[in-house]
Amino acid sequence: MFSRAGAIAGNVAAMGAVGVVPIVAPVLLGSASANADASTAITTVADAPAGGLIVTIAAFVDAAAHNLANASTCADTVNTYSSPLDVQNGVNPTSRDSAFFEAFNSVHLGIGGTITCGPGSTGFGSQRGALAFYASGLITTDPLDVHGNFGTGTGTAVASVTSATLAKANELIVGYVITGLAASGVGFTEDATFTSIGSIIFGTSIMRVAYKIVAATTAVAYAPTFASSVNWGANVISFKGN
Repeated sequence: MFSRAGAIAGNVAAMGAVGVVPIVAPVLLGSASANADASTAITTVADAPAGGLIVTIAAFVDAAAHNLANASTCADTVNTYSSPLDVQNGVNPTSRDSAFFEAFNSVHLGIGGTITCGPGSTGFGSQRGALAFYASGLITTDPLDVHGNFGTGTGTAVASVTSATLAKANELIVGYVITGLAASGVGFTEDATFTSIGSIIFGTSIMRVAYKIVAATTAVAYAPTFASSVNWGANVISFKGN
């Protein structure tokens, strides 16, 4: 029997499903490197529309163990970024520090904009690099979910870098790995379930960043491999979808 109420309810449910904006593949905004005490200035090569998420990952070579990531900063001309998150000091490979920053529900940042990352301290002549990307289809309150899953090691594969159980079934997962520059000439195979966002060489180091979009709350591992043994430091973080 036809039920008008049932039909209306079904139509409303269908409209609600259509209204959900899916997570869109991240867009590389740019990357940059610097030496000595200069800040790292990324000139954006892609548009970042309003209402999305901008993430900048910064890394520093800090041979004297000054913990440069602790008080590092990130800014652009229109957005406010978080304090440094997932700060790692003196990780493998030895004496490389890292952190990431997020600006959620972002203000429009156009092509040719500047995202600047500064070290927590100056006077140490460190090398530094940064990579920024934009993502949409995420919640507009802080979308950051599980993070702090940094791991280090030596070998031909990134191992034991796994998120906790996710809060939502639809999330954006981002993995990144930092190695010495010598490893840039070593065969590298991205985790087969991830897609590259980009990479940046800074001084004697290289950082690679990749993503995947999931539809389950299951913990996610990030496990790229190398053709020969290297020192590595890696992290996996997640952001909640609509």
